[in-house]
Amino acid sequence: MSNKKSLPQISTPLFLSALAAAFLMGGSIVYFFLLTTNFTEKEQTPIASQDISEKLTQINTLGDSDKKDQQENRPLNEMEKQQPLLSLTPKDTNILLNLLRTDYIDSASLLSQPLKPENVSSYIQNAPDKIKVTFAPLQIYSADEHNVLELLAHNIAYLRLTSVREQDINDLTSLWPEWHEKAIVGLILDLRFFYEQTDFSLSAKFLSLFVSPNTPLFSVQDSSSTLSEFDSSSQPLNIPAKFPILIVINKDTRGAGELIASYLKKQLNAILLGTETSGEAGLFTSSKKLPSGRYARLAKATAILPDQTDLLGKPIIPDIPLPENEQTTEAWELAIESKVSNTISEITPFPRRNWFEQPDKNSALKKPNSLRDNNLTLRDSFLQKAVSIIRSIHITQQTPPAALSKSE
Repeated sequence: MSNKKSLPQISTPLFLSALAAAFLMGGSIVYFFLLTTNFTEKEQTPIASQDISEKLTQINTLGDSDKKDQQENRPLNEMEKQQPLLSLTPKDTNILLNLLRTDYIDSASLLSQPLKPENVSSYIQNAPDKIKVTFAPLQIYSADEHNVLELLAHNIAYLRLTSVREQDINDLTSLWPEWHEKAIVGLILDLRFFYEQTDFSLSAKFLSLFVSPNTPLFSVQDSSSTLSEFDSSSQPLNIPAKFPILIVINKDTRGAGELIASYLKKQLNAILLGTETSGEAGLFTSSKKLPSGRYARLAKATAILPDQTDLLGKPIIPDIPLPENEQTTEAWELAIESKVSNTISEITPFPRRNWFEQPDKNSALKKPNSLRDNNLTLRDSFLQKAVSIIRSIHITQQTPPAALSKSE
């Protein structure tokens, strides 16, 4: 019998756990050694640490003016674009404050009750009809390129104005006798995309063509409360009794265009067709670009009708509302390249190919990329409706009352 003591047996799982613990402890020692070495190396290279320290110091000591410049030159986020007045920059505020004090219809009231910079945004928000702050400048169509005077089919006179020029008044005056001999049945006055002018003297001269001499037309009141009154001063056109006048308007009808439309509606029962106007029947400053990229326009004067109706801030509601679309606008622009009558005719149908025949590669029919291709006609739905209304009025006026009662 042997006296040797047997060694205690260790289970396999316990052995593996001890081995793993030893491995982890050794790894921790190596990792600590590496960290210590890396820290020592960083202490031996103070240049990198010094560079970082200098950058931090530059950021912390950045001047207030530089910080403001960086803040104002950054792009606007979507929230700021939706609420432009709530995100006015300090530079924007200072410029707007100076404009409000010097070139604004209510400047006098701001002199008696000074406006503080922190209150500029709320002040503008409370005067949306007089102060326009937008992200794009006002689009202006040149009268030299876009004004049109044309006799349409069915003897309907058509006049388009993006602003009133002396030439337009003279042309209408000279052509009217000739058109009158042709027994014109109505007038379409197109005031879409009409922009405000620097003065309303030409607008008064234009309105004088429709009323008797010395008839009160309107007045203009500026920031100093000075009232400039305008009366008709020329011999009117020979307009027949109950002559239908239809005025086409849209959201870009503004300034003197709104004044002309409002006056002719009240005095001559003109029919208004289209969309609601901008509500800017007065004189506005030109678009002022602000440091942040926005644009500001301020009302300088308001237009007042003879019945003392103040038109500023009151969009004109059309008698016959119509939805505006891109095709209608494109047709309006196309009229300068061809006759307006082309934009109220039906679209030329696409020629159809006999699919049972072999297609000819040289004469293959292709669908045009644009409605302007292949001389296809763009339809101006506003003018189509206007022509239809004037024709209906004319037919009704020419039809004896007895015939009307029988048709009913």
